[in-house]
Amino acid sequence: MVKIIDIQDVCREKLLDKLISGFEKLNKNASVIIDEYYRLVLENPLEAVEKLPFFIDKVRNVNPNNSFVEAVAGGPNHDWTAPMLDTLGIIYPTLERSVREVGLIKSLSFLDELNYFNAQNNVELISEPWLVRDIIVSRPMYWCGYKQYCDLLEENKKWSEFSGHIQSAKSEFWMALAVTRPKYSSLEIRANFYKEFPDLIDRTKDAIAAIIYENAKIANEREGKLVDEYIDEQLLKYDSVFHNDIRKKMNEKKWIKI
Repeated sequence: MVKIIDIQDVCREKLLDKLISGFEKLNKNASVIIDEYYRLVLENPLEAVEKLPFFIDKVRNVNPNNSFVEAVAGGPNHDWTAPMLDTLGIIYPTLERSVREVGLIKSLSFLDELNYFNAQNNVELISEPWLVRDIIVSRPMYWCGYKQYCDLLEENKKWSEFSGHIQSAKSEFWMALAVTRPKYSSLEIRANFYKEFPDLIDRTKDAIAAIIYENAKIANEREGKLVDEYIDEQLLKYDSVFHNDIRKKMNEKKWIKI
């Protein structure tokens, strides 16, 4: 039985706002399709998971010259396709593991047909930590980085300065990941961010645990580096108050790797 989380209208508005750029008419048509998928996600999550590929294709075909444009551009417009994955992310943590696995497979099936640069452009616009986590541990080459948020944190050391940028973040996850790095974020910002967004931070810790652990295994296989040694080194990058939680989450191994 799927449990539906309480989602405010602001989520819908934010998803649609991501489409506002040039080509207003095409973007408007794309936003209608994304809104249609959003409503399906809320009303029938299981059907929404199954129909993800259908809606991705539907939004790609908004442009009547889709094939030509994608060939020239090197892939589909990520401002249209990424919100589909982002919308799936709204319910992703609430789904049974088996259903999440189906959603992940369908997400990867889309991303795998793209060049890795275009795939990264899609991943950088996904806000749900669990979905990004499972994509990254399954396909490390889709790691897009989060330098823009690190730069933002270094330019805004006070909470009063930084908080005004949160609502406009392209991805809540990538921003949260940057916040957990003391190298970039001030203690004041970390304390306030953790207080304001406890659920986001908890799932971000889930993602950190999975990514560090899976990368440790890769480093061990390729370089012979000890797994525990790699984990110890990587943990130093993150807020020390999270180290015990992250280690615990590594042992729980709740992530999905395809």
